[in-house]
Amino acid sequence: LLIDPTSACNLKCTGCWAADYDKRSELSFEKLDEILTDARKLGINSIVLSGGEPMMRKDDILKLCRKHNKLPYTMFTNGTLIDEAFADEMAVLGNLNAFLSIEGFREATDFRRGAGTYDKVLAAMDILKNRDIGFGFSVCYHSKNWEEISSDEFLDFMREKGAWIGWMFNYIPVGSGADTSLCLNAAERAEVKQRIETYMQKHRFTIIDFANMGHMAFGCVAAGNEFVHINANGDLEPC
Repeated sequence: LLIDPTSACNLKCTGCWAADYDKRSELSFEKLDEILTDARKLGINSIVLSGGEPMMRKDDILKLCRKHNKLPYTMFTNGTLIDEAFADEMAVLGNLNAFLSIEGFREATDFRRGAGTYDKVLAAMDILKNRDIGFGFSVCYHSKNWEEISSDEFLDFMREKGAWIGWMFNYIPVGSGADTSLCLNAAERAEVKQRIETYMQKHRFTIIDFANMGHMAFGCVAAGNEFVHINANGDLEPC
């Protein structure tokens, strides 16, 4: 079950669908509590938090993890709001981990996410690694960064920083004003697929390429695996 506790975000990344959401949308703590109670009854055994930026609701997230402590949680986060105090709470709870968004090295990351974001993400990785908290990295790849994010240099660096797993999402233009120049062509997507598969086999390291691995998941990675999404308006979205 993927839930957006809020549509609010402290960044405005180029091409992010959440940038067009109403920033005032959010699910109350009581509604989130009710959803997780029902999820347990239905046999759901994995909760993913997205947004918006889920860390805009950091206190409520910790409360939910404490109350529904039989469920494992992970959140897709830009990482800029993870501090030592929050990580200390994560370490005590033991049922919350994170995927930190990064677009490559400094220039590529700050290009889409804003100046200074790269350094904040690396600082968050260090904070989590120092507490032995499991985390992964999440990449949006496009025409300007696909070679970098699929390189041995970058992927080795992510493993050195402590990432246990990686997610790859290809850039998809959203909205009438979207920058279509960032879209990959078919040859570039095929090259990313080949590079990622080669790296995984060589290093026995798991990376999920959301679009390129559809053939391994009977279609979309989400739709092929009993996936459902509740957005910050409380709307149910099957995929």
